[in-house]
Amino acid sequence: MKVALVHDWLVDFAGSERVLFELAKLFPDAPIYTSVYSERALANVFPKERVRTSFLQKIPLSVKRYRSLLPFLPFAFEMFDLTGYDVIISSSHACAKGVVAGSNSIHICYCHTPMRYAWSHYHQYLRGVRGTLKRATVGAILSWLRTWDFIAAQRVDFFIANSSEVQKRIRHYYRRDAVVIHPPISAPEGENGDPERADFYLYLGRLVEYKRVDLLVDAFRHLPSARLIVAGDGPEMNRLRRSAPLNVEFAGKVTEDEKWDLLRRAKALLFPAHEDFGIVIGEARAVGTPVIGLAQGGVLDYAGDPGVLPWIKRQNLDDVKMAVDRFERESFNSDVYEKYLIQTEDSFRNAVARLVDDLVANKKGESRVGRAADARDH
Repeated sequence: MKVALVHDWLVDFAGSERVLFELAKLFPDAPIYTSVYSERALANVFPKERVRTSFLQKIPLSVKRYRSLLPFLPFAFEMFDLTGYDVIISSSHACAKGVVAGSNSIHICYCHTPMRYAWSHYHQYLRGVRGTLKRATVGAILSWLRTWDFIAAQRVDFFIANSSEVQKRIRHYYRRDAVVIHPPISAPEGENGDPERADFYLYLGRLVEYKRVDLLVDAFRHLPSARLIVAGDGPEMNRLRRSAPLNVEFAGKVTEDEKWDLLRRAKALLFPAHEDFGIVIGEARAVGTPVIGLAQGGVLDYAGDPGVLPWIKRQNLDDVKMAVDRFERESFNSDVYEKYLIQTEDSFRNAVARLVDDLVANKKGESRVGRAADARDH
């Protein structure tokens, strides 16, 4: 069985790349097709010999400014010749799902979310574009992308959603059904005993507008006896830093070892975003750290875990303050801090493998039925 993997872009190792990494382990001979690839950042994870890049790779500074190439991504993915592959698995939150598969291929899309800037965050994204003419131009491009994205989604044979929230979005925006297979959560090896908790709350993730880190910064201005560490980088960093009180510390981008150390020692992880799933929630729970999250979106997929506390009812300052105050006031039984894994790497690969085997078997069955019908007709 010949398998090809497709991913939007390979420039860093974030949540969607962790999913691709497990897919690459499941299908070790499958090449990886992508728009642009940073060998410097990812050669140790996705070797150059295995990666097939689009024509966009040849554009100067394409890796550094890959987001500005968004209008060209549909063409880049449609130009890949995937003839001869039995199974194509796209890992997509942008345009990777738009590859053109052969009539005998099965195209499975693992959807991290429908393209945010074209669908769920369209108006929020436009608000950040300055200038009337520029905003109108960007709006027209995104409107075209939305139409293309819907058509591309109809070419997919089978959708996998990373959460129930994304499953709902796929149904709403694409009019397609999907099954949920949660992303794999890795836990650090060699950990013994319970972590020694420090007196700080933690935010860990990218600093972008929709993550609403600004609510945390504002809340801790009104909680002077509590301490918050913000770990991560992004376009909102300078604005947040300028407005932050003294009890909010910015750690910047952290290494894997630093990430796990912060997660182990934090009093609780704070998660105010309306997120698709939230891999960092699973990582915090894998080391026994409780999570105070927004009672919407991907947080609800952790409903069976007593250590995930959906106490932020709405995305506003008062609700964040009340959630932290409540955590400070209330005591918890020790079982809240027990480690909890919603999906291991092994269980993720097994779930995908079973699905692929079933779809391939069904495809072969349909082919046999079709050939028998043709024979009867003749």
